[in-house]
Amino acid sequence: GIYAGTPTAISPSTETDFKKMASPSPGASIPNGVILSLVYVAAGATKILNASILDIASYGGFVAEAPTGTTTSGMVPQWSSTQKTLTTGLKVGTSANNLVQLDGSAKLPAVDGSQLTGRVFEIDFPFGNGEDVIEYLIQEFAVPVNCKITRTDIWEVGQIVGGITCDLFIHDIGAAKGSVVKYIVISPGHSYSTATGLNISVSAHKVIRAEVGSTTTAKQVVVRLFCEAT
Repeated sequence: GIYAGTPTAISPSTETDFKKMASPSPGASIPNGVILSLVYVAAGATKILNASILDIASYGGFVAEAPTGTTTSGMVPQWSSTQKTLTTGLKVGTSANNLVQLDGSAKLPAVDGSQLTGRVFEIDFPFGNGEDVIEYLIQEFAVPVNCKITRTDIWEVGQIVGGITCDLFIHDIGAAKGSVVKYIVISPGHSYSTATGLNISVSAHKVIRAEVGSTTTAKQVVVRLFCEAT
């Protein structure tokens, strides 16, 4: 049997392959039975070309499946590809089990990101006032999240001649500093030093302690730690 559709403009208008056309398409009241193929008959056609035939057996069904199920207004629906159903999904918001949505400026709303990993941040330990020669000094910082130190930089603001060292410790708040976990040094005659490829683990709320030794020349030094949240 043959079911004739309604003449419709081609969409996209430049398409010549029926398999790629959005229209013409089957009508809304196709008779019961099995569709063997769809045939596009162009205006003024005197013969049917292969490009005008859509073989259902080769290219899949052409009849749209209407999803079933119940959804709730204001909720993002969830689609089940196996059951072919739409069901009430998740709410957009910043509470538990919500979907997060960007605001009008394409920014994330304020949420707790303590479990995110891969975030990189820096911790600076400045020493000296730039006027007086540095003697023994200590700086401490309590890290808010689990992380690892991946790189250390140390530099002197100005030219250093005598060199300077910095020891890093990791300890609990109020506890003894323990053993050195990283020794950083600027060699005599240099003003900058870096160490990369490190993997020094630091648990959340632990204290990183930086100690610089005395020097006869440096008046201002910065120790920078590059950390990655884990």
